[in-house]
Amino acid sequence: MAKADQRTRGTSSAAQQPLYEQVYDELAARIATDWRPGSRLPSERALCEALGVSRLTLHRALTLLRSNGLVERRNGRGWRTPDTAVSEAPNELVGFSELAFGRGLTPSSVVLHAEVRESTLAEAELLRIAPGAQLFDLERLRLLDGVAVAVDRAQMPLVRAPFLPDVDFGTASLHHTLGDHGVWPTTGQYTVEVWDADARLAELLEVPVGKGLLVASGTTFDQDKVPIEIGWIAYRPDRYRLQTRLVRRGRPLHRAGSS
Repeated sequence: MAKADQRTRGTSSAAQQPLYEQVYDELAARIATDWRPGSRLPSERALCEALGVSRLTLHRALTLLRSNGLVERRNGRGWRTPDTAVSEAPNELVGFSELAFGRGLTPSSVVLHAEVRESTLAEAELLRIAPGAQLFDLERLRLLDGVAVAVDRAQMPLVRAPFLPDVDFGTASLHHTLGDHGVWPTTGQYTVEVWDADARLAELLEVPVGKGLLVASGTTFDQDKVPIEIGWIAYRPDRYRLQTRLVRRGRPLHRAGSS
């Protein structure tokens, strides 16, 4: 005999909502706040006991969650949250749009600012241009299937890419645009670190102020080994995964007396 639901409804609005939808709402909230992408949910028995509902009610809620892409079930081995974090191939320079298309996702951008201005001394040194030379300064909120994933900012010398101010980067890929004009981003030198989200980045990426963001910053070079872009991209840590490959060159250092 199926276990009866023990749950009580405390408000008139809740009383009008089917019980499985209430369970759906609670689980969806926990997926958004407590369970990271790729996490395994508690067993169905544990969920039933915690929520005070029958197996049938729980199944209706889980089925609805699955149809909306919030959970998945693999080979009958329990329920999991989808692994939505994106990652770059090890040691490859890949643009955000390429990364998205490679995962079957749709990239989009919101242009936060795009302006032509004079370069600072530090920017000029990195880009090998004269101090005060004009550059194109672009900042965008980057989304995958409409979900905010990162904020990036790039500065590029106009002397090498004078066409940039005429491009709508709300839809266009920066690296594809450069390539279409014969400027091919081919190598990059980047540093990866953690930034605490300030109020502005926190609002854009929908995270608490002070949340650690995974940030890659550095310089991109074209096919002639000339710097074409400097900047950074800050990812939500639950929506991006960094992959790399480490190779030892030569034998490990061995000292007498060590094991």
